[in-house]
Amino acid sequence: MEPKRILLKFGGAAMKDAALSKKLFESIAKLVNNGIQVSFVHGGGPEIDLMLKSIGIEPKKHQGLRVTDAATMEVVEMVLAGKVNKALVSDAKLAGLAAIGLSGVDGSIATVSKKSAELGLVGTIEYVDIKSIELLQSGGYLPIICSIAQDQKGQHMNVNADELAAALAGALKVDLFVLVTDVPGLMSNYPDPASVIPKLAKNELDSILSSGSVSSGMIPKVQACAAALSLGAKASLITDMLYSDVEKFLETYEQPKGTLVI
Repeated sequence: MEPKRILLKFGGAAMKDAALSKKLFESIAKLVNNGIQVSFVHGGGPEIDLMLKSIGIEPKKHQGLRVTDAATMEVVEMVLAGKVNKALVSDAKLAGLAAIGLSGVDGSIATVSKKSAELGLVGTIEYVDIKSIELLQSGGYLPIICSIAQDQKGQHMNVNADELAAALAGALKVDLFVLVTDVPGLMSNYPDPASVIPKLAKNELDSILSSGSVSSGMIPKVQACAAALSLGAKASLITDMLYSDVEKFLETYEQPKGTLVI
């Protein structure tokens, strides 16, 4: 049974190749033409780093998350909501899709609180509101959402894109939450593609993470898969397949290329 509602999360590593971005939207157009309702969430870490360095600000991380002071937040919002989001909307348009670019601020899609004093303006999601997403989809539009949100006082904050995507996938009760990345799935022996784990149960994720076999860059994706399932998504998938063979993806939904978590 093929999925009827999908949320895609497009990561910063995969976004480095503009040609792949265009291919991805061609695949999304095929999904939409097959009657599938699609939502799209993105980050843009590499682009943010480049812009910060160009104006003399050295990017800083704490426990894998970006330390975001006021000056950094201005750059984050400019790059994500401006440059990256609109470039993705443009690619979607070229693929024949009617796309609308948003952030978590628009329509109060995501409301956050400060994650920690050490991280500064980095938000933890308190709740999401999917009404604007569903309204756009009902009109035939593809929502493309960047990972910025605001708190109860109106302060804009940087949000981990995997965290935002998982929260929205759960709230939308999607049939499939897909993390599109530049590797073929979760590998037991990274970076050997022959070691991709094809299928996992949600209750196996903790042992996989504690085993030390998961690469550091993949840990947030595995955590996002678990969160999405806990919040209401029916299945999660880590894959690079949507770049090339979406027809095969639809045909083999029950066992697609990549790592399926159920």
